[in-house]
Amino acid sequence: MLGTCPDTAFVVIKMLQFSANPSQDHLDKAMYIMRYLIGTQDYHMVYDGRINEGLIAHTDLDWASNPIKHRSTTGFFASLASSIVCWQSHLQKTVVLSSTEAEYMAMLDTC
Repeated sequence: MLGTCPDTAFVVIKMLQFSANPSQDHLDKAMYIMRYLIGTQDYHMVYDGRINEGLIAHTDLDWASNPIKHRSTTGFFASLASSIVCWQSHLQKTVVLSSTEAEYMAMLDTC
């Protein structure tokens, strides 16, 4: 999952947080993820060297999304020749007081 499916990396890691005490809702979400994986098993990552695109990075965050630690979830990916080469999703290291500050921290993590 971490090496080949960046689209499912976040949701699988998020589901692992509830593996010790899952509810019925968590099990339903896990079945949804499994159906998605079955439906997308023939998808491939293709590097197109003919495209004049260099390294492009994108970042986003969900401000103060963690109700327990009150931290923002940051995610980013970098693409080269129209294919993803690097991605990550994690909680930010500190609690921030504004969405602007959280965006700056997300950009710093991406760089």
